[in-house]
Amino acid sequence: MSGADLRGATLSSADLSEANLSGANLYKADLSGAWLDWASLRGANLDWTILDWTNLRELNLREFNLRYTHLDWVDLSGVDLSGVDLSGVDLSGVDLSGVDLSGVDLSEADLHEADLEGIEMLSKLNMPELNLNWVDLSRVRSSKARSGKANLHGADLSEADLSGANLHGADLSGANLVNTNLRGANLSEANLSNAYLSGADLYEANLSKADLHKADLSKARLSGANLHETEF
Repeated sequence: MSGADLRGATLSSADLSEANLSGANLYKADLSGAWLDWASLRGANLDWTILDWTNLRELNLREFNLRYTHLDWVDLSGVDLSGVDLSGVDLSGVDLSGVDLSGVDLSEADLHEADLEGIEMLSKLNMPELNLNWVDLSRVRSSKARSGKANLHGADLSEADLSGANLHGADLSGANLVNTNLRGANLSEANLSNAYLSGADLYEANLSKADLHKADLSKARLSGANLHETEF
């Protein structure tokens, strides 16, 4: 099937293990639940392809263009995704633990309920080539993450576990942090202007010199927080 035109094809649950799909056009094809173990997809067009519930752990995804692909609940743990274009990709519930995301474009991606433990996800957000503006990171698990002036403008981090995270100087302006766990997080000098912090747990968080201008702090827990020179 090398170079095959499979645009819009329905291949859900198909056994494509060891298949040669190199150069195939899989635009908007449905491969949900398909078996792709050791399949060759070099040079294949996977734009808007549905790959929900597939096993991609044996594939070299650095060879692919995955823009706006559906990857719901896919196991990508330990996969090398460095440099891959994942803009607009649906990564809801995906296991990304241990994944190398250096240089990845995640603009407009959906990472709702994704597992980001062990990859120091936020430590990479300061890299200019990693775009996370307006990304959905709601309910992610990335406690004790490290970051240096991360760009999370408008990101959805609602109900995420960021306890103990180092977000010093991060741009969280307009971010959705509703019911987010930020216990003990370092938010010193962070830009939280116009951020939604309703119900957020900021117990013992460091908010010194942070900008909270026009931020919504209704029902937020601020007991024990460092508010030295914080701007409200």
